[in-house]
Amino acid sequence: MDCPEDGQAFGRVAKDFTGRILNMGKVEVIQKDIDRYDRIVGIVVIADSINLNEMLLKAGLAWHYKYFDKNPIWAVYEQAAMEKKEGLWKEPHPIAPWNWRKGIRDENSE
Repeated sequence: MDCPEDGQAFGRVAKDFTGRILNMGKVEVIQKDIDRYDRIVGIVVIADSINLNEMLLKAGLAWHYKYFDKNPIWAVYEQAAMEKKEGLWKEPHPIAPWNWRKGIRDENSE
C-alpha cells in the first residue's frame, strides 16, 4: 500500500490519521520485504491488534499497490473505499503516489 505524498490531495490527512493511530499503543512492524531503496516493507500493528495498513485502506487514505502485493482482502478494502468515496476517493481523478513521485500529475498520463 502507498499513501498520498505531502503536497498531494489527502497527504496531510493520511499523515494525521496515521499519527492518531500510532498513539494508540505499542507499535510493531512485521517486515515482509526490503525495497530497492533499502526501506522496510511491512505490516504495521498497533497495540497487538490494530492493523494500520488495513485502517488506511478502509479510510480511503492509501492505495493498494497491487504490483507488489496480491492480498485479495486489501483489494476488497480499497474497492469498498472507492465505492463509498472515502478519503482520497472523493477526488474526481486521484493520482497514485508512485505516479506523483515521477512527476505525473494528470490521471490520463498513466
